[in-house]
Amino acid sequence: VGTPLTDTNEPSDTATPEDTAAPDTTTVPDTAAPDTGSPPEPGPPPFYLGGDRPATYFMPFDYDKTVSIPLLISLHGFTGSGAGQDIYFGLSKVTQKNGVMLVIPDGTTNPDGNQFWNATDACCDLWGSGVDDVAYISGLIEEAQTYFNIDPKRVYLVGHSNGGFMSMRMACDRSDLIAGVVN
Repeated sequence: VGTPLTDTNEPSDTATPEDTAAPDTTTVPDTAAPDTGSPPEPGPPPFYLGGDRPATYFMPFDYDKTVSIPLLISLHGFTGSGAGQDIYFGLSKVTQKNGVMLVIPDGTTNPDGNQFWNATDACCDLWGSGVDDVAYISGLIEEAQTYFNIDPKRVYLVGHSNGGFMSMRMACDRSDLIAGVVN
């Protein structure tokens, strides 16, 4: 056991067993572990949402991260695409001007080359892939909420045909995330 040091860093001749107790383990503030009480701030938002299944998104022209905004997810019909649906409905232009974030994902492509949503047993996973589109769309919503100030009480889905089926399934299965749907 070493001899405790005094204020002058010289060995003390009067050390007692109490003086040789374990050293002080107080942490220096700048080396302390980060506070885990709140999630870390995300980095810059990704170019697309959805990871391996990228989804295009459009932000309002006047987006202010201090103001919460509504989120709209547009789901295409069987054999369609998010881009095609946006050309047809023009939602990206409307939402950008009116303070709404828009996400336009694509369904999974089946062996025939057609995109679809696995909405119900009747429509439209005809090849039985079992893709979990509820989890995928839920993940898009949660990812948007991570990077942007999305009002959780104003999350909506709009769907056409097979996308309408998928919107209704989301409203049933994830009513905790969805405020309303339009078909």
